[in-house]
This record gives sequence, C-alpha cells and structure tokens, in this order.
Amino acid sequence: MIIRFVNIVISGTLLLCNIGCAKQETENKSMDMNIKLTWTVITNMVGGESSCRAAFTIQNNANQTLGNSGWAIYYSQSPRDITNAPDAKATIKHISGDWFTIIPTQSFSLAPKEQVTVHYDLSHYLIKETDAPLYPYIVHYDNNGNETSFSRITDYKILPFVKPEQINRGPDDVVTIPSSESRYQENEKLSLLPENVSHKIIPTPVSITSPAGTLELSATLQIHYSADLLSEAKYLQQMLQVITGTKFTMLEKDYTEGRAIILQTEPMSVNGITTESYVLDISSTSGVSITGSDPAEFFMVYRV
Repeated sequence: MIIRFVNIVISGTLLLCNIGCAKQETENKSMDMNIKLTWTVITNMVGGESSCRAAFTIQNNANQTLGNSGWAIYYSQSPRDITNAPDAKATIKHISGDWFTIIPTQSFSLAPKEQVTVHYDLSHYLIKETDAPLYPYIVHYDNNGNETSFSRITDYKILPFVKPEQINRGPDDVVTIPSSESRYQENEKLSLLPENVSHKIIPTPVSITSPAGTLELSATLQIHYSADLLSEAKYLQQMLQVITGTKFTMLEKDYTEGRAIILQTEPMSVNGITTESYVLDISSTSGVSITGSDPAEFFMVYRV
C-alpha cells in the first residue's frame, strides 16, 4: 500500500508539472500573438551627431500585462548608431550587423489594450520603406535569462513616408521629392533617338554596319562547326529548336558554299584586344557566320 501511495504522489506531481508547463507555454504563445508593433520616421532634420528620429509603438492586445523583464523584441535593419531618449520606457540596441533589439527599461509596464511609443535617434537618414526595420519577432525568457519561447510579430506596420521631413535627407537636400507631377515633367524631356544613334545590340559593338536584306531562319540552314565548338553548336541547335520548333542539322565540317550557320574560331584583334572578341556576320545570301577568339565568346553572341 505504501508503494502504491508513493507512486500516486509522484504521478500526480508530474501531472501538475506538465499542466503548469503547458499552461505557461500557452500563455507565452498567447502573448506573442497579441503584440502589435508600428514603426515610423518622425524626421530626418535632427541636428548634432544624429540625422534621423524614429519611433516604435508597442501595443499590448493580450489579456495580461507586459512587464519590465522576461522579453525582448528583435528585428533587422541596415546598421546605424542608436541614441535613446533618457526617459524611454524601452531602449533600442544595435547588437551587430543588421541585428537590433528592443529591451524594456525598469519603468516599463504595459497593461492590456495599452500602448507605448519609444522614440530614438539614428546616425543616418531613412527616407524609404526599404530602410525600415524588418522581420520583428519577440522572445520570452525565464527568471534565469533562458529562452522559453519566441514567435514572429505578424501584426507589424510601417507607416508611410509622406512629409518632407521624412523624405528629404536633411535640411540641405535639394532633390525634388518624387510625385506624379515631377515624373510627368521629367518624362516630357525624353525623346526618341534617331536610327543612326541608337544601337540594336547590347553590349554596344565596337563597330556595326547594316546592309539591306533579310534572312529567314529555317531548317535549310545547316550548322557547320569546327571540332572545338561541339558544345556551342549543340547549345545553339537547342535554342533554335525552342524558337522555331525545328531541329537544325549539325555538320562538323568546313563551310564551302550556300546559306548556312557557321561557327568557327580564329585568332583576331579588335581594337588591339585579342581575347573576348567576336565577329557576327548576318547575310541574306550566305547566312550567319560567328567567328570568335575562343569558344567562350559564342555564348555572348547567343545572348544578342
């Protein structure tokens, strides 16, 4: 009987422990899911060593008070030096790289449905939403500082940049703030380039001539290639089949006459450069000829 009683007491203790741990984990997760976080730039017109003033607003939508210990919020942002307000309820710290944290101060206490705004200064201006903090998450700790749970803060909002002091890079910024009107005025200055100035091939060749005539890509154009260009010939054949739906014949032999696609390598110098050079010749009578200083250049030509 004594043995049985001991077993019951131990089992009951384990059961209470499991219930308590599960309850604590549930409460932590509940708290995690009920934090609303908002961030905004107040101004980029801060004097002294700082350039920007921003603010986080933390709102507690949970059913329990968020106290001054046992939690921290982490997020990513481009590196900045941080200056906190002396009376702030929480402090912003730069850990390393793009990793930052928000830690409660001793005076922090946020009851359910309440919110607090934490102001702080940064060493460089922030002018676009891409400069804002990203991927915030909250971590809970026990009394010994050990992590007990963490989760994303999904209710996170970056307030829009709408005021000049939020968009300009300090008081001396003379760049016009983009608007529909300013873009229209800039686009009015655009004009089409004449045919002899614009280039149809990018990167722009050293030289280009455009004789009259057309060339139809069809299966009648056989691919003639030298032995060192087998891979390049196969790749071109695959590309042409995708484009035209036709499989072009490949021949490892020298070109003699008629229209064909010719792949060959030979020493050449273009503006004194003997490597990474090629000549592309498209003719309505002889077909396509690609001559490169080495096999690697053919893949550059295929992109043209």
